[in-house]
Amino acid sequence: MLEKKRTQARERKRRQREKQRERDDVKKINAKRREEYARQKLLETEEKTKERLLKNRISQWMCREKEEPWKREERLFKDRKRHQKRRSKKSQVEVNQSITDNHDSVASKDEEFIDAEDPEKFILKN
Repeated sequence: MLEKKRTQARERKRRQREKQRERDDVKKINAKRREEYARQKLLETEEKTKERLLKNRISQWMCREKEEPWKREERLFKDRKRHQKRRSKKSQVEVNQSITDNHDSVASKDEEFIDAEDPEKFILKN
């Protein structure tokens, strides 16, 4: 009687392990499927985005081809103006950087500024 219960328990445990293995296999397969599906969706989305951007560029180009000459001149003028602003900002940043570099080198020589507004006036520490 005791031996019969033991064998039944062993069989039950063996069946449980087999079922668990099957469940684990199904989980792995489903995970791979989900991953592949996500990868495919990402590729499709990237393709659609590229196509949309290309269509936008083409339509923009077509609109520019059709636009009237005075509108074209106006747009080009605005583009040049915007470009000049960018360039002037960059040069201003470079000037500011060179000024701060100059201040750092002057201050590093144990020189103290009298007035922060007028950095040319300074006295040497004794």
